[in-house]
This record gives sequence, structure tokens and C-alpha cells, in this order.
Amino acid sequence: MSYREQLRQRVGQAPLLLVKATVAVLDKRHRILLVKREQDAEWNIPEGFMELKETAEETGQRIVFTLAGLKLGELGLLGVYSGEQYYTVSEQGEATYPVILNFVSKDIKEIPNEPQHTEAIEARFFPLDQLPAETAQLANEVIQQYGPAFF
Repeated sequence: MSYREQLRQRVGQAPLLLVKATVAVLDKRHRILLVKREQDAEWNIPEGFMELKETAEETGQRIVFTLAGLKLGELGLLGVYSGEQYYTVSEQGEATYPVILNFVSKDIKEIPNEPQHTEAIEARFFPLDQLPAETAQLANEVIQQYGPAFF
């Protein structure tokens, strides 16, 4: 059971303040990794909540592996997003105010030869100027703010 699930058992539907990591993964062809989860209709940069005893960087590495099957080396901190505009309520009615740590990594250590079973229904690299129409707000914000500085 995740830390977030443990908290939910104790506080019910009350809003939680949680730490989330996102990772802009860039390949050598200047493309960005986007993932689509079953519950989301949009493409987004890999993101996930931090677990107890994890560093922020470990969270980023874990979520990229879990969602896309890629192993990353170094991550660099791009910035931090927080505030009411990132408030979300899940389909289950769980309210969250996240503190989002945005990382970037070009350090792809391992790309699987065969497709991995992941939590994403699809994971692909896209050129920064050819993003799908269904790209999430957070991914668009990160790309607009930092895109030229990625390379």
C-alpha cells in the first residue's frame, strides 16, 4: 500500500498536501517522452507521488521506469510548481494539493529491447514542435517554460 493510500485511510476525502515528481526525459534526437495512462485521455510527462524513504530523484527514476520501462541516471531539477491551480480531485473524490518537483534527464541508461509491462498504455518520444493535440496542461507548461533550455 502506498503512502498516499495509507494517508487516505486515515483522513478520508480531506485534501492532502503531497509531493509529486515529474520528469522531462529527452533523447539524443531532441524528443521528449510522453506517456498516456489508462485513466487519462491526455499525454503527459511521467509523474507520480513520492513514497516514504525515497529521495525526490529516486521518485523520478521510479516513475519513469514504472510508466515507460526506461532506466535513468542523473536528473536535474528544473523547477517547482505549487498552488491552487494544481489542485485536483480524483474520480474517487480524493482532493490533493501537490508540490510538483520538475526534473529533466537526458541520461537514459537502459532502453528495453522488448516491450515492458508498464502502468502506461502508451509511451512515446515526440519532437518538441510536434506534440499531440491531447497534451496535458502540466506538460505544455514545462515544455513552454523550459523547452529551449533542454538542449
